[in-house]
Amino acid sequence: MVLIGLSMRLAVARRLRAAGMALAALAVLLPGAARAVAPPEPGQLAVLGARCDSAGLVRVVTHRSTRLTERMRLETDAVVLQGPRGRVALIEIGVPPEKRDVRIPWSDVESLSIGQSRTRQGFVTGLLVGAAAGGLIVATNGTDLAEEGDNAVLAFGVLVGLGCTVLGTLLGAGNPQWTTLYP
Repeated sequence: MVLIGLSMRLAVARRLRAAGMALAALAVLLPGAARAVAPPEPGQLAVLGARCDSAGLVRVVTHRSTRLTERMRLETDAVVLQGPRGRVALIEIGVPPEKRDVRIPWSDVESLSIGQSRTRQGFVTGLLVGAAAGGLIVATNGTDLAEEGDNAVLAFGVLVGLGCTVLGTLLGAGNPQWTTLYP
């Protein structure tokens, strides 16, 4: 009788633990409460629209996703992301989803940011690092590897410098500097 009571308590504890773990997993998987912002005032809407038009890249963050675009329109009830300007295929049948405007209501928008390219900064940084690394390789080992006049170490130092320059340029182009406009 004591063993039956103990085994029943253990079974109930296991069920409660399993239910608690299922609820915790469900809470982790469900999206959190949106930190949506109130729509801007009409006077501020025109200023925000002008700043977004002059920017090269605009980021709209919602509670579901982050969208990057070059063309958008701000309306009183929504942010409208415009589709691409050109053709997406040689033969187009119907309206492809990319060409349709995407309306994001202000209740879903968490923030609005503009991006500024850092390609030039990445190029200059990569060039300086590459020149320093290539120069250090050549200064440490000389210009020749096996025999006089082969210039193998010099060629390797130049390749290291070019590689660092390309890498810095790619990293700079892929990481724009974001400036939050709204809220």
